[in-house]
Amino acid sequence: MTAFPFPFPSHHARLPALVLRTCGLAEGIVVVKVIGDVDLATRSQLAGGLARAIAHPAPALLVCDLTGVDFLACTGVSALAEARSELAGRGGTLRAVAPDRAVRRVLRITGQFEPLGTVTDLRSALVGFAPVGATPLARKARRA
Repeated sequence: MTAFPFPFPSHHARLPALVLRTCGLAEGIVVVKVIGDVDLATRSQLAGGLARAIAHPAPALLVCDLTGVDFLACTGVSALAEARSELAGRGGTLRAVAPDRAVRRVLRITGQFEPLGTVTDLRSALVGFAPVGATPLARKARRA
């Protein structure tokens, strides 16, 4: 039997990283690209990033691009649902881009696939909101 040193090596102690990239795609449209695992350790980071994207002025469309997500826990789904509810209360729409089969399965099982307007690509998420070929707007400095 192999014994493992205690505590575990430092590479086991690191929390998973989550990267959020936010950009304006067109007037009233914001895209938050999520890269990494969304779980209990990163939920607050996702929720905070979505809350900042919804801050004044609230976008007409917020796209949460989960293309870079390999694992989505139910706690991450709840962050998405809360953001959708907040944005809907302000007259906006949240859509999720989820091409990964495992991520789509979690959204279906939790009953959030349809409410989040889940699609497989960004172009589909923009239907009805952005002209074809829309490119990101120049970033404006935001003060916290």
